[in-house]
Amino acid sequence: MESKLEDIAQISGEIDYGDVHNIMGLANKDAAFRKKVRALVGDWEDAAEAGDETEMTRIAKELKTLVPAESKTESENTHLVDLGLDAKFKDMIDSVFGQMSDGYWENSPRMRGYWKFATPILKDNKIYLEIDNAHWGGDSGRTVYNLWDGMSDARVKQFLADKIKFLVKEEGLKWDRGNTNTTDYLSYSDPYSVKDCYYAYELLKGRNVSKHPEYSEAYIGIKDGKEFPVNVEYIEVDDDWQGNTSPDIYKVSVNGESGETDATETEKVCVGKVLRELGYSLKESKKRESGFEGWDGWEDVEGLEDAINGIEQLTYELRTCVRGSKTRCKTWAELGAHIAQLGSDLAEAGENASMKSEAKKKKKNPSKDFSSTVEEDEDGRKLSH
Repeated sequence: MESKLEDIAQISGEIDYGDVHNIMGLANKDAAFRKKVRALVGDWEDAAEAGDETEMTRIAKELKTLVPAESKTESENTHLVDLGLDAKFKDMIDSVFGQMSDGYWENSPRMRGYWKFATPILKDNKIYLEIDNAHWGGDSGRTVYNLWDGMSDARVKQFLADKIKFLVKEEGLKWDRGNTNTTDYLSYSDPYSVKDCYYAYELLKGRNVSKHPEYSEAYIGIKDGKEFPVNVEYIEVDDDWQGNTSPDIYKVSVNGESGETDATETEKVCVGKVLRELGYSLKESKKRESGFEGWDGWEDVEGLEDAINGIEQLTYELRTCVRGSKTRCKTWAELGAHIAQLGSDLAEAGENASMKSEAKKKKKNPSKDFSSTVEEDEDGRKLSH
């Protein structure tokens, strides 16, 4: 019955996966309630077979009224993870779970260990993930292990972020901060653009979306009373098609030394951890001092971030990973073609950057075809011509 309710949720948009979870929770405890839900599900299927959309909608709305008014969201059996997203992204997170249970990963036994033990819910206009504290559960006579078990909150959010990125790219859409094309895979009742998905992705990753580059702070390593600038590189680790996932990585370099750590905590915590291992203490400073003109807007150059990410993945594989782990290349010929494509992508991004630069220049230097121009004399007084 649960899968049929999920079908109703996906098609009607009147209920969501959280409602399905709550209805099933009560149905499993109350036989009379379960009988009523089963009857409505049967009526909905009859209406669907007859093509009666009005009746389908009416029944879906009636199912909505059956959702327990005060669903228990947190107890000794569950815990909540604040995803840091507001209510407008609820359908997106629901869609991720829909893809895990009935969509892209419906035939993946591994994903059962995720969607069976967690439900996105709304509380105070924010999205939380309600996670079962059970270590395992049963499903049609099989033992299913809770794969959220032992995950930090940061890792939970990064896991969902990775799924959003994976699904957008698997749909064939360009993973770009400015892409306004709509995704079908992640649009449940509300349509989302890739731009929306990218924004949610960055929030889940713990990035500062109010400024770009993503992180507003820079770091200094202190050792023996001397200060050294710290370089922080965020390396994204993609899931495979079955949803097997590994944490992203922070690579921290200082004074010719470097170290890495899983990105399972905030950037500051991870950087501090690596610096301590290298024998340095951490000091924060503003990334841009007053008067410093950086490359503001670089992330808006079409294709540039994707090209950089591709090069970083290649570099990481060549230096530290087994063959094909990031590039999926197994032969030297495949690697050569991959490198050539990266070069082409970077060249295209370079052309786009040139156009951006030219656009800025034209804006700062308007046409001289004015009837009057303004100059200044040696004392700064304006002279008109």
